[in-house]
Amino acid sequence: MIEHKTFLKFTLLTGILVASLAATARAQVDPIRQLFVETSAVGVTRGQVARLNVYYQDMFPPGPCLPPGPCVPPDSFDALLTLYSGDGSVVVQRKVTLTPGRGATLGFAPSSFDRDGRAALRAAVAVAPDPSGYQPRVIPSLEVLDAATGQTAFLNPGSLAGFNPQPDPPRDFNFGLFNVVKGQTARVNVSFVDMPEGFPPGPCRLVVSFYDGDGRLVGQSEQSLEPGKTAQFDYQTGGLPAGGRVRLRASVHVEAADGDLIPCVMPSLEIFAADTGRTAVFVPGRMLGSEVY
Repeated sequence: MIEHKTFLKFTLLTGILVASLAATARAQVDPIRQLFVETSAVGVTRGQVARLNVYYQDMFPPGPCLPPGPCVPPDSFDALLTLYSGDGSVVVQRKVTLTPGRGATLGFAPSSFDRDGRAALRAAVAVAPDPSGYQPRVIPSLEVLDAATGQTAFLNPGSLAGFNPQPDPPRDFNFGLFNVVKGQTARVNVSFVDMPEGFPPGPCRLVVSFYDGDGRLVGQSEQSLEPGKTAQFDYQTGGLPAGGRVRLRASVHVEAADGDLIPCVMPSLEIFAADTGRTAVFVPGRMLGSEVY
């Protein structure tokens, strides 16, 4: 996944997106930037659907505030979701309004395939600049699902994208949106792998949460984790109706100790069959902790 630091011309944007992108031509004098994030390509076969998911949790303030001011955090951001074929042509687009925690999606089922029976697709998210300079930290993911059952075949995981002018030791990790169906279990694993110098002996505290596609909290666990051990928290689908499915995302928060010291933990996400325990999807997380930047 690549966050472009140059200004990109995106001729298919209309309305407010076109007006916003016009400002990016003043790159030398105007610090307002378009956020443009891409995923690597995935292969899709007959009977499968590719789905781009995106949401944002928080935003970075401008520094300094841009005239005419005052700097007022926006309630939402306008964005364009795009899926490209292997030859670089646009196969589908959707303009969306992103609000905190609420997911937006773009799906596509290919009708033509290469000689090997596969179609290569990649995704991009373009977020229009805010006039005051605010920028969201977006988290995209590119999912490939079975069109008949809705089960996720695999997930191209997204990561946080956005410019942080004053990075802090990471204590939160947010996974990209994914799909689970009745009969599957989504599980977050968190391993306490190391601790920074000066961290007090004993366990660390963490919070693991599941949210639905609209940003509603649907499950949460506060746990005390000893060094070297792994904590787990599940979202189970037994309560769903037959054929039911739900769009989820997961987050991990690690509490600091003795000021800002954060233990080093490694999260991961699994989706597995509840009856056999076999993993269908595995998504690695990113190390969190005071010694990881």
